[in-house]
Amino acid sequence: MISIIVSSYNKRYFQSFCKSVKDTVGEGIPYEIINIWNPGLMGICSAYNQGAVQAKYENLLFIHEDTIFITKDWGSKLLNLLDDKKIGIVGVAGSAYVPNVPAFWWGLNDACFYNLIQSDSEDKNVITYRLDKKYGNSRKVYSLDGVFLACRKDVYLEFPFSDDLKGFHGYDMDFSLRVSSKYTNIVTGEILIKHFSYGTLSQEWFTELINIRKNYIVPKDQKNNQEYELKKYGVFIDYLYKYKYPFFWSINKQLKYLNIRKLGIKGFIKANIKILKYIKKVAI
Repeated sequence: MISIIVSSYNKRYFQSFCKSVKDTVGEGIPYEIINIWNPGLMGICSAYNQGAVQAKYENLLFIHEDTIFITKDWGSKLLNLLDDKKIGIVGVAGSAYVPNVPAFWWGLNDACFYNLIQSDSEDKNVITYRLDKKYGNSRKVYSLDGVFLACRKDVYLEFPFSDDLKGFHGYDMDFSLRVSSKYTNIVTGEILIKHFSYGTLSQEWFTELINIRKNYIVPKDQKNNQEYELKKYGVFIDYLYKYKYPFFWSINKQLKYLNIRKLGIKGFIKANIKILKYIKKVAI
């Protein structure tokens, strides 16, 4: 009873994905694959929302087509997880910390959790990430990677993908962080997939991270970590410099997230030094 929704642009990837699902989902698990053909025709949020409207089952899986399943009989495992009404989204990679500054979910090693095999399309540089056994079958997180996002239809209807996001970036953090305001998101250790893309980082990608920041709040039950906040603040400035955003716009953003309560006194001083270094770099 799973509706699998794919925003597709590569027929070879999609055919391989469909075969993988058929071979691994498990006997007796009804499923459908909804293919939204999308070679740049619309943003991924619009594609996923279109697919969700067509879905006939109550459990939805939004997944990239450049993946295959490694775990056998994963369908029953996913249904068991989604049967818990406290669960919002089940994913395979995500973070248990949300910084105040606009930021991508990875990069804080002890706060980020994975359960996937990562490689490029030619199987070079293959890296296997497995959820540490000390976390049991799952780890609570807030933000999730968009490669695999599973939820019940009632959760999706409460928090649909944001149609105001027109591209292919930021949708996963936007979706998962909004859902985490009410439900518990998890990275599961029970389902292993192989993903054939590392993704691309660009100015468009980083701009979307900045844009979606207004759509969510830092989780109320999260304990502030000044070390994490300073690290992410520094990365934020580095990317503003890397992509050469307009000077005054960039300074405005830096000051907006310059929060002494989040950073602590020492972190606040270091962040100000970072801003001054940015000004000096841009002025040269």
